[in-house]
Formats: sequence, structure tokens, C-alpha cells
Amino acid sequence: MKKFAYIIFSVVFLLIFGCSEKGPTSPGGGSNNQTPKKLSMKEIQTPSGMKGTFEQHVLSARNSINLANSLFGSVSVYVTPPASKFGKINSTDEEWTKTWKLPNGLSVIMEYSENNSNFGWIIYLDGTNGSSTYNKWKYLEARETVESKEGFFNIFTPGFDNSWPGTKLNYFNQQNGNYKVNILESDVNVNQPVEEHMITVKQDNSGDIELYSYDTGSKILKQLTTWTANGTGHWTRYDNEGNVVLEGNF
Repeated sequence: MKKFAYIIFSVVFLLIFGCSEKGPTSPGGGSNNQTPKKLSMKEIQTPSGMKGTFEQHVLSARNSINLANSLFGSVSVYVTPPASKFGKINSTDEEWTKTWKLPNGLSVIMEYSENNSNFGWIIYLDGTNGSSTYNKWKYLEARETVESKEGFFNIFTPGFDNSWPGTKLNYFNQQNGNYKVNILESDVNVNQPVEEHMITVKQDNSGDIELYSYDTGSKILKQLTTWTANGTGHWTRYDNEGNVVLEGNF
């Protein structure tokens, strides 16, 4: 459960941010306005065969989808910035900034940038909240490539080294109509990956989930779940040597 504590904390923290927006500032006296682009993330529909069952391996697959959707639904409230004015940092770079206060006294600084090929932002915390002090500490970063609509965002855990994200999500809108999401969860106490979810949804709504574990220090496939366009599917569980130990249908 430890690995999920970080992501739950992050989602709650970001929701607080999203509900506390106080409007833009314009550092450096910039007067230009900018409306940020939105990330091309998508909600993943749960296959019908996964619904209404408590079989643990089906629940494991459903939890991967729920994790992706919780990030899409809750976090995207904030990583898709409010459509309000940004102050331009300077007259030459395509960069804008926005600052607002939270009820707990912390300041949130969002630095947004875009060009012809990509766009994104970095979010910093600044100030003191109880015993915690932040000096423009990087909390979240996101960026998307305009042409391919592929992107990522990293969520860092306050109080830990922000060079290693607790959660890293990559998403891919492929030319064949497939949508892919990779989520890597890490233990920020030791800066090591813990679990990885690789989800593919095809254009006809069939798909698969690969669940990997890093318990041995290496990336090992623990469960493969596949489903058809009509929502029925199959799961297979593996041991650390890649041997099938259990499988079933839904």
C-alpha cells in the first residue's frame, strides 16, 4: 500500500491547487496574455467483463485502469491550467508565468512555455507550511509534443529529492488510433521503481495491460491482461522466471 500513498497524496494535493486559483500575476512587468494548450490525455473505459467481479486478478487489472483515470480526471484538473491570463516572462522567449496563493499560505508558481513543436509547464511551491519550507521547489512538470500528441508528466513528493518523481506518466496517441499509457510508480525513500503499468487501448476498444514488478531489482512481467472489443478477456499471472502460474477469463 506504500506505493499508492504517494499517488493518493499527489492527487489530493493537486485538487487543492485546482480549487485555490486566485488569478495571474505578471512578473517582470509583462503584459502579454497566453491561453495554455490542453494535454491530449484520454479517459480509459473499463471493459464490461471487468465490472461487477471481485476476482483478485481482474481487480488488479481494473486498478491499473482506475489509476490511469484518477490521474487523468483528478490531476488533469490542474495540469490543464485555467484559461486565464498569464504574464509573459520576457519579450523574446515563448514563456509565461502565473502565481497564486493557497489557503495554507504557500505560493504556487506555474511556468508555462510553448513553441511550434511542444508545450508544457513546471509547477513550483514557495513559502512555509507548518514545519515545511519550500524555496521555489519543483513539484510537477508536464510537456507534450504538438504533432504526435505524445506527452508526459512527473509528480514529485514534497519533502523528498525532486530529481526523482514518485509517479511518472507517459501517454501516446498513435497514428493507428491506439492510445497507450505507461505509469511508473517509485519509492522515493530509496529512489527506486516499484511497479509499472503499461496500458494499450486499440481503436476498436480492445486492449491489454502489462503489469511489471521491480521487487527483485529488475523489471519482471507479473500479469498480462487482454480483452476484446466486446469487453470479455483473459488474464495470465507469471512467476519471476516467466512461467505461467495462474490464468483465467472474465
